[in-house]
Amino acid sequence: MTGRAPARPARWLVAALAAVLLIGAGTVALLRSGPDGSEAATSVPLADLWPQAAPVTFPADLAGGPAYRLEYVLDGGDTLGTSPDPDGTHQRLVLRHADGEVRQLRRLPVDRSPGYSGFTRDGAEVAWAESTTDPAGRVRHEIWALTLGGTPRLLTADTGAFTPAGSEHDLVIHDGRLHWVAAAAAGTELRSVPLSGGEVEVRTAAGHWRRTTWPWLVPAGDTAIDAPVLRDSVTGGTVRVPVTADELATCGARWCRVLVHADAAPTATELMRTDGSDRRRIAGPQTEAIGPDVIALDRFVPLLLADAERIAADGRELLLHDITSGRTAVVAQGVRGATVRGGTLWWSTSDERGDPDRWHLLDLRDLD
Repeated sequence: MTGRAPARPARWLVAALAAVLLIGAGTVALLRSGPDGSEAATSVPLADLWPQAAPVTFPADLAGGPAYRLEYVLDGGDTLGTSPDPDGTHQRLVLRHADGEVRQLRRLPVDRSPGYSGFTRDGAEVAWAESTTDPAGRVRHEIWALTLGGTPRLLTADTGAFTPAGSEHDLVIHDGRLHWVAAAAAGTELRSVPLSGGEVEVRTAAGHWRRTTWPWLVPAGDTAIDAPVLRDSVTGGTVRVPVTADELATCGARWCRVLVHADAAPTATELMRTDGSDRRRIAGPQTEAIGPDVIALDRFVPLLLADAERIAADGRELLLHDITSGRTAVVAQGVRGATVRGGTLWWSTSDERGDPDRWHLLDLRDLD
């Protein structure tokens, strides 16, 4: 054994692995078995850790048959989601009440490649981004808001080059303003608009960033490969995360998920605080993060587990690691996709054709 530092993985490999961490659901990071064995040997059923846990389940279609894709969870079993209209010409954003009643909020023509993303909430205020593509292939974004019980209102179409990262912090509500970032030639634009409407305020920060818990920014794109740095979007102060040459970190405001390598191959996923303290291994082989956000409620880390053959045949196994106890629970099996937002974890299961047939919700705030 020599005293040389481990060789840093080739940049193309690190970039690919960075994409795995940032994209989340739909991309699998395969990890070798660690010294403490596989997750299957150390995970326990959800009810063993939290006997009171009671996931809510409902059909993945609306009354009358249109498919329903869950986008955000509100209170009391109400949800926001998308669904085609009966004639298939528009993609709707709807509010689905717990009793099955549906209210249409917005509709966009399907021939414009519509998208709804970036859902966020503060009290009774909910905001989201909408995207459409014009005949020349240019993508246009608008940001909308809704006071629950009211009517959607356009906040702004002056979004800059807004590109959602799939994080629950793509849009952030703070102190009566809605905040987001946009790519710019000179770096990153930090944009915001009052929730009551008005002009967009724009500031520019050097480098490429995306938002996480207010007021922090974390690296976006290739800068996440070599520069694990956090930036305070208010003061401009930075915090450098201590990682070694054979590690790749994806960070939030307080925690980082670290992909550890040996001989340029991934071996484990670990969790640590942004100052490098309180480090622990949370996953081994065949484990996938479900999105770019590191942790939910500063306590829970959801993961997906499956090899390539099982993904095609049976779906994935949804795991939930609790940093308070150091235990990992098996939440569900046969999962096709999972998301966590606002303290709620949700996932879909599918029918024999592979189409979603049920949505399942677990409020992580109930897990004491």
